Amino acid sequence: MNELAMGVNFPAVLLGTVLAFLAGWLWYGPLLFRRVWSEGSHGIAPPGRIPAGPMAAQLTGTFLMAWIIGITARSDALAIAFLVILAIAVLIFAGGLMSQKSGKAALVDGGYAVVMGALMIVAQGVL
Repeated sequence: MNELAMGVNFPAVLLGTVLAFLAGWLWYGPLLFRRVWSEGSHGIAPPGRIPAGPMAAQLTGTFLMAWIIGITARSDALAIAFLVILAIAVLIFAGGLMSQKSGKAALVDGGYAVVMGALMIVAQGVL
């Protein structure tokens, strides 16, 4: 268990989590990809209020991804982080295509995983 926590820069993990989570508001918001994503996702409209369950799951997954990035940063293995980020992005893209989203909507989802990972790596470098 020590390899999961010892030497990990948890302030950077938390910063990366917050930055990546908040980036989702911009990424899926009206200024960037809301329309493309909604139209390509079977016309899903934004909910009237924030869906607590899905948001809690997103925050948990975001924290876990930032923790993985923190472990790779501590081990000076950011090439592995890039590979993990790419794998997550491709799996999300594939899942979007399997759920019959448009290619553009699936790219929006996969692209967000790349943005998340980049912000997490930046957080490790800043703190």
